[in-house]
Amino acid sequence: MKQIPLSYIPCGKIIPEEWLGNIFREFADNGAEYIVINEVLSALFIENPRFYSNLERIARKSGVTMFEVHAPFGECWDLNCSVKARRSQMWEEHIRIMNYCAEAGCKTYVIHIGAWDCIFRPEISIDTMRELALETLEHLLPAAEKAGIIIAVENSFEMSNSPDEVLWLIKHFNSPFIGCCFDTGHANYMAPAKDGKPKIYSKSQVELAWRGNLIEEPAALDKLLPHIVTCHIHDNNGLGDDHNLPGRGTIDWADMMPKLLSAPRLVSCQSEVGLFRYDISVKELCSTMTGLVYGNK
Repeated sequence: MKQIPLSYIPCGKIIPEEWLGNIFREFADNGAEYIVINEVLSALFIENPRFYSNLERIARKSGVTMFEVHAPFGECWDLNCSVKARRSQMWEEHIRIMNYCAEAGCKTYVIHIGAWDCIFRPEISIDTMRELALETLEHLLPAAEKAGIIIAVENSFEMSNSPDEVLWLIKHFNSPFIGCCFDTGHANYMAPAKDGKPKIYSKSQVELAWRGNLIEEPAALDKLLPHIVTCHIHDNNGLGDDHNLPGRGTIDWADMMPKLLSAPRLVSCQSEVGLFRYDISVKELCSTMTGLVYGNK
């Protein structure tokens, strides 16, 4: 049985470009073959025209392959961005990044529906946010098909990013060039507590992200499984988006991984562990992720 490629996010924040080769090489020396162009690196394709060529050269010299990409996100980049003056430019920039990454050989383009307006613009309804996301995808999807890259919409933990919203968008288009990036940590965050007791979420989570009516999701993986093309693997305690190493939270990996790896459209798995946040070594990360995905001990 062919192994699913396992990709790693090499850095979480902006770091000096001259350090990238060292970081990529450290991953390669610990058995990693594939690298994720994360939202920080992908945004640099727009800011700096020479960055793509430099990154390609650095990856090749370091012995890793760029295999996935995470789109820039936030109020200026999300599918449901509501700033009219920004939207057409945003579409063009996403398409340009997709084309760069497809040229590099990337297979999936992970993108957020968007939380900004859900949290900070309460006058905008969920229906309006959905329509904005739909319009954006109507522009991006033909470009993704032309480039041969799959748009992977990520489940998160706000009302606008729920598994049901992700599922609605994917089913609307019913295209092989759109699917889901299943985020294990976000799903655990929104799942009910295993002991049946109410979770004590933060005030902002209830009043802002869900506008006072938080709805937990017990079946995110089952709902999204037929449409999962890639995944973000990380752990948490069920109450926050910790991005911790698997085994340091409350996710039942023995139950989750066989189901996740059975997804019929699965192209890859991605580590989204906060490497620098928790002072985790590249060696420990690669060893843990390899064991989790491939069952190696």
